[in-house]
Amino acid sequence: MFEIQDSTGDFPFIILLGLLLLIGIARQLEGDRIALFLRSFFNGNLADQQLRQERAFSRLALLAFSFVLMTISAFSASVVQNIGYFNDFSKLGLFTTIFVILFFITTARVALYAFTSWLFEIDSLQQQHNYHWLLTNVIGCILLIPIIAFIEFGPRLLVDYFMYSGVTIVIAINGFRLLRIMYISNTVYAIKIPFYFLYICALEIIPIAISITVVLRQIGG
Repeated sequence: MFEIQDSTGDFPFIILLGLLLLIGIARQLEGDRIALFLRSFFNGNLADQQLRQERAFSRLALLAFSFVLMTISAFSASVVQNIGYFNDFSKLGLFTTIFVILFFITTARVALYAFTSWLFEIDSLQQQHNYHWLLTNVIGCILLIPIIAFIEFGPRLLVDYFMYSGVTIVIAINGFRLLRIMYISNTVYAIKIPFYFLYICALEIIPIAISITVVLRQIGG
């Protein structure tokens, strides 16, 4: 018989309820646009259509951005504490800390993308990059919601399986995003693949590696 994990406090339930509520609000306010947004994962023409309607898409983008940061923060907090780190933090404290860190890292990267696109006059490529970042992460976060629920409230025997599944989803969805943007950059904007790999190292891998290094050093004390 499975042993059910005893989750500390009500916060995991509250954050999951909040995420579902956010999805409901988004569907109520932007139902048709959300359908087009999700379908554009398989149809690039729909992505171009939404980007042309920039002002209307901005409303959806704000809801989607909040949903992504909240979901990744909740998943990261669950994984970190289940592998034995930061257990002196409350669920709320760890979630808030991760959310703030992700918010500043993401906004700083967007600002850097905007500067480089202005510098090299590739504004439309920057819009494509931001759009596909949001799209792929929304898809990934929708898949992460049941995984977070199973990690927090499911059988303890299966927690590791769900954690590895969630990490695999995050890696796979972001790998797909990078490949899609590489294809767009090469075929539409004629950016050579070696330059794209330099971009990956400078703006994708290095910030993450630095963040992980800082956290590990803090853990090591």
